[in-house]
Amino acid sequence: MEGSFLRKIEKREKAKEEIKNPSTPEEKDDRETIPEINKDPELSRQFGGFLSTYENPEAREMGMRMLNNTLTEEDVPRLAIFREYFFERKDESEKLAEKIGGERFEEILQNAPQLQDLCNAYGKDKIQEILRLGALELAWSDNKAFEELNTVVTRTERFEQQVEAPLQKEMSEFCKKFKLSEDEVLAGMDSDDPMVRMEQLQGRMREKMKGWSLQLPGFLPIGAGKIIGWGEKAADARGSADRSMESSYGKAWMMAHQKDRWENTVELRNRVLEKQGSFMASFVSSNKDLRFALNRVINGEKPAFKDSITTTGTYEEARSVLNSTSLDEKSAKTLIDEYKAANKLKPISDEAQITRHMGEVFKEAEKRVQTETKRKGGFFMELVRALFSAKDKDEFINNPSMRTMFKGA
Repeated sequence: MEGSFLRKIEKREKAKEEIKNPSTPEEKDDRETIPEINKDPELSRQFGGFLSTYENPEAREMGMRMLNNTLTEEDVPRLAIFREYFFERKDESEKLAEKIGGERFEEILQNAPQLQDLCNAYGKDKIQEILRLGALELAWSDNKAFEELNTVVTRTERFEQQVEAPLQKEMSEFCKKFKLSEDEVLAGMDSDDPMVRMEQLQGRMREKMKGWSLQLPGFLPIGAGKIIGWGEKAADARGSADRSMESSYGKAWMMAHQKDRWENTVELRNRVLEKQGSFMASFVSSNKDLRFALNRVINGEKPAFKDSITTTGTYEEARSVLNSTSLDEKSAKTLIDEYKAANKLKPISDEAQITRHMGEVFKEAEKRVQTETKRKGGFFMELVRALFSAKDKDEFINNPSMRTMFKGA
């Protein structure tokens, strides 16, 4: 009853509540649905790869039930969760590919001789593209390798967040307090002698603090004693500036002794980058997929993984193979009709002969599964093989309704 007065009351009350407590608009989920993922060749390949590398046996069993139209009650919300994890991994892989292919790679390259040697031998752009490809593809084929490659970036970022960020915060707060730029502070830190550094910093700080003491006129209007300047009465303004100048000396002394800490951090960062660069160089040669991509580069081809979309069966392709070999009455009739036509068989009444022919039909279905799943592999095709191997051959051969198909014309 969309137009009833009760619905109108409900809408009015909701509108009132929204005015009192405005809600944050929910972010629309524009990502593909599960049916859309299954129909898209690239997403289907990635989703199948994700399910195959996901460390949970339930993923494989759920995939079988998806193909076999036997989803359980528990599978429905579980599949939605797997979709969410899939897009999280997809986002992670794309971000990793972007970072490896950009400024981060240049930073690592400058500090990693092994990576430099590899780039000199095969071309920096080619090595960069191979690593970028690895970030995009290993997410769906080799979970362990993907995590190892992802660590290259995450460890560097963790260092920046946990070590560099606190130092940057200290510098920013110091500059803001004394109205100095970072370049002015760094210029005052040039000397190797901490006492000289302190004096240089104090000199720059005194220049900025000259305007701090308030020059008050001889005649003060009514209300001049109220809060002004730094938040103190006019009579205390000059004293406040003097105290600020004194306290700044302590700040300058502390900042002057930061140089060694900064230099140690820079050295430590360079070691982190060198270690990650060395890993990247060895990873290209030790990982079979990246090594295959490198071999293509050597032969003048575009970097690519062997197990590309052209050799991986999609969900829809797996469903097609499964449907044609499911050995239910519909697919069995098609298989038996094809078998009878190929062997030019006439109606058969002998039960022994029917048993033999039924066995041959089963073999034909098995052969088709093996051929199609070998031609195009991947997660979903593996599930098709597993589902067919679970079929009972004797049960099929002795199925009365299917046996009668040989008795008809």
